[in-house]
Amino acid sequence: MTSYLLAAVTLAFAFVAQAQEVVPVRMGVVDLRQAFQRSPLAMTLTVGIGAEFEGRRRELRRRLIELGKLRDRAQRAEGQERTELEERIWQESRSAAEAQSAYRRDLEAAQKRLGDELLAHVSEVAAEVARERGLTLLVKTEGVLWTRSPAVVPIDITEDVARALLQRAERPAAAPATRQ
Repeated sequence: MTSYLLAAVTLAFAFVAQAQEVVPVRMGVVDLRQAFQRSPLAMTLTVGIGAEFEGRRRELRRRLIELGKLRDRAQRAEGQERTELEERIWQESRSAAEAQSAYRRDLEAAQKRLGDELLAHVSEVAAEVARERGLTLLVKTEGVLWTRSPAVVPIDITEDVARALLQRAERPAAAPATRQ
């Protein structure tokens, strides 16, 4: 839907330009994900999520090690003790599997949340770079694939956005803070 809207806006600018005189539309294109990956924000995402989930990861690892020790004990045990250990292993296995599933689900949700926040920041910086470069229109690279109009002059600003993000990272309060 957004692709069609962007294409329609691009064509409208092109038709207006052709109807009056051929004035090039300075259209910028940006690959937000690529700019994000080239910036320090990718590291911010990794470090922020790692710090937020480190305690749970360690606890899961500890539980799995304990489960392995229980299995070793059960193999050496006999009779009633073995039966009790096997029951405990079954319960601990289910509990650990549920904890792992919850961990993965929460980790994915946190990655998406923080990733969306950081991509919004990249979008803001891209808009600033577009204004600084005097562009008329800025679209994501996924938006417009091709145009025949000579009035549309696409300018890729992805690298400029990555540089601007890096410059902002070198200043205090460069990126949104991670929630913990």
